[in-house]
Amino acid sequence: MSKFSDLADLGTVYYAPAGNVYKIRVGLFTTPEQARAAAQSIKARGYDGAFMVTEGNVNIGTSTNTGGTVSGGNTGGYNPNAGGNYGSPKARYVVRLGAYSNPKKSFDRNSVADLGQIAEQFKGQFTIMLLTGYGSYDSALQALNAARQRGFTDAYVAEDVNGVLRKVK
Repeated sequence: MSKFSDLADLGTVYYAPAGNVYKIRVGLFTTPEQARAAAQSIKARGYDGAFMVTEGNVNIGTSTNTGGTVSGGNTGGYNPNAGGNYGSPKARYVVRLGAYSNPKKSFDRNSVADLGQIAEQFKGQFTIMLLTGYGSYDSALQALNAARQRGFTDAYVAEDVNGVLRKVK
């Protein structure tokens, strides 16, 4: 997914599993206008197949189809029981689990797959692993506490503010 890091300035870049392929997404957006503007910017960067995605009747981002396989983790798509509603504009809290130079070797998706939707964000040479989809700070805090009990001692709750993650104190 690092080949999509050029889209990180438009929002959080992550993938959504769809069977044995995944779809690259950029979001979250609280209004259809924001999602449309991002889709136009993505198309201008050469991703001609970009389109707006609606999740739960709410426009959350843009997507482009990309072939590939997904291994491990929450491969069933968004988990509505994970403590938040990812399709809601209020689903702005995430749990930042850590930054990895090689997450395929050092990050066990199965250890947190039941806590929320696993997403990746790219920063330089690192892949930041996130749990997403929490509509309230309290639901994100519950996931954080569970993640810490499972060994992610440096994890913390962050808030998605217009596509930028900010640590919640």
